[in-house]
Amino acid sequence: MNTQESAPPATFSPFLPMALVTVSLLIFLGWQTAQSVRQHATLIRLSDRQELLASQAAQTENQLQALMMDLLQLAKTDEDARAIAAKYNIKFNPPQTAPGDTSPPGQSDAAPRDSRPATVESAAPAPVGSGGTEPVAKPTPAAD
Repeated sequence: MNTQESAPPATFSPFLPMALVTVSLLIFLGWQTAQSVRQHATLIRLSDRQELLASQAAQTENQLQALMMDLLQLAKTDEDARAIAAKYNIKFNPPQTAPGDTSPPGQSDAAPRDSRPATVESAAPAPVGSGGTEPVAKPTPAAD
């Protein structure tokens, strides 16, 4: 007299696991998007700063170029300036022209001219601890 009724088998609903996976995926993708937006904003700021630094470097280079040109002009008449220019091996390199171009600048119809400006060269080593590779010419005080 066993009147035990068997219970119907329990059914498994996939809704809850799928909902959890979907919510987790949405949270992850939202976090990734937020990170990408922050990185993009940071890269824009860094790019703007790099452009500013590049323009400052160009301005500093132009000032150094002008200083070296003034030193070379002064070296024509002043012995101390000549000694400094000789010590740091500072030389003037005029702009290069295309071979066979004898016309004045801006009037050549043949090969285009090299548009690089004249440069001043210095072979002096950089001061110890400067960290840079560019030669730096610093005047030394005259000995009395």
